This record gives sequence, structure tokens and C-alpha cells, in this order.
Amino acid sequence: MKFKEKRRIIDIHSHILPGIDDGSNSWETSVEMLKTAEAEGITDMIATPHYKPGHRNAPPHVVKELAARLQSKLRELDINVRIHTGNEIMYFSEAAEKLDRGEILTMCDSDFVLVEFMPGDNFRHISGSLDELRYMGYIPILAHVERYECMISELKNVEELARRDVKMQINAASYTGALGHKVKKAVMKMVDNGYIDYIGTDSHDTKRRAPYMAKCMQMLDRRYIREDVDVLTCINALDIIEYNQ
Repeated sequence: MKFKEKRRIIDIHSHILPGIDDGSNSWETSVEMLKTAEAEGITDMIATPHYKPGHRNAPPHVVKELAARLQSKLRELDINVRIHTGNEIMYFSEAAEKLDRGEILTMCDSDFVLVEFMPGDNFRHISGSLDELRYMGYIPILAHVERYECMISELKNVEELARRDVKMQINAASYTGALGHKVKKAVMKMVDNGYIDYIGTDSHDTKRRAPYMAKCMQMLDRRYIREDVDVLTCINALDIIEYNQ
């Protein structure tokens, strides 16, 4: 596949692989999602299927095989999106041990790990769990920080995580207002204050949770200089993708 030279936009959070979590349910859906992603300006997507304790999770080799097959289909269809692999981990106490044993994927085989929590989890639990992963040698990325009530209601908690150099990701749809004005206002303030490291789509399907990024990019480009937007949508993510290069 020959990739065209254009602005690189890296989506670090997506559920584009078919049939292994609550994301894409078929190869056809996955391809349509990738067509949308390309049209929205996305050049790279990290496929991050859920890994949840007590669930039937796809093992790493299956995730990588599906990603390779999907990339092959994109070549055939001349869809210019690069696929990378990882997991979105619902935090549990044995997560670091399973990461050490290779039973859960890090992001692009780096030391970065995408981690989520339940929306109602308290700040002490979230911050302590992220500290535990850091202690074990991983670089945690807190997925969709705007979904946690303890973050939206107390932005000082987001500031505290940023001060401790915890990486944080927001969803593009939250920035554009899909979760309501309260969330949009909080998310914009997080970005304004430099607390956010990545913007992803967290895409699951072709409709309500499609990989929409263009509107978010337009809003970011109106509000910030190009260099600062590129840090959020490309430069920081390159640290993940190129970690072992």
C-alpha cells in the first residue's frame, strides 16, 4: 500500500477489529469504519479491543492476526490507514502480572498501556492503580478521562494526574459536544490547561460511535496553533508507535 503524504492523524483508541469485543461485529463493518476513518483524515489507528477480567478476551496472537488480515483487506481496497495493535484494559489487580506474561497487549509492543475504569470509581482508586502500573514499569494512558465523575466534577484531580505525568486521552466526540455541554466545557478546559496528551475516537461502529475526527480537528485548528494540535493528534502518539524503532 502506498501511503499519501498528508497531515498525519493517529487515533490511539478504537474497536475496529471484527467479532472480539463490543466494537465491529463483521469484516464489512470494520472496512466501513476504516473508510470513514480515512475520509475523516485519520492515517493511523491503534486497534484496542477490550480486555476485561472475567470475560472471554481475545489473546494477543488473535488480535495481531485480525489486525494483519484487516490491513491486507485495506491494501486490496486502497484504503490508506495503518493499523497498529494494543488493548484497552479494564483495570484489575492482576493486570501488571498478565502484561508481564504477555497475556495482554501493550500499545504497539511498547511500555504504554491504555487503561480504563468504571465511571463511578473514586479518584483514590484510579490514581493508586495508575501508580501501581507505573511502579511495575509501564506507562499508563488513562482512557477517556472525561467519563469519570471524579474527574469531571473535580478538575483538580485531572491537574493532579497531569502533574504526576500520567498520560490522558479524551474522545473526539466529547470535545465536539456529543456528551453534553458540561462534558464539552470540562474537556475544553482540560485541553486548554495542557492536561491532555491524546485524542482518540473510541469508535465502535459505523453510526453512533463511528471514527469521526474531522469536526474535532476543525475545532482544534480554530482554537490552537497547528503545532499544538499536532502534538495532541500525532506527535505524542508517535512516541508510542515508534517506541521500539
